Amino acid sequence: MSTKLVVSFTGLELTNLNQVVSSRSIDEVVLVSTAQGINSFTAAQKSSITKARASLPASTTLSLALANESSIE
Repeated sequence: MSTKLVVSFTGLELTNLNQVVSSRSIDEVVLVSTAQGINSFTAAQKSSITKARASLPASTTLSLALANESSIE
């Protein structure tokens, strides 16, 4: 069984993300957003994603999950 950490883009920018992942033995970090949100990432945000991936332990994967955009009102 693997341990996953689900974060928004803001959570991905946490300065202690690597410490949290290491101390909790997290196998996968899942970045969640909407399709619209993913398509509108700025160059700076894309760079932050790349930096976050590089800072994670080698055994930890970074995945992308698109939220279901349907809602009940």
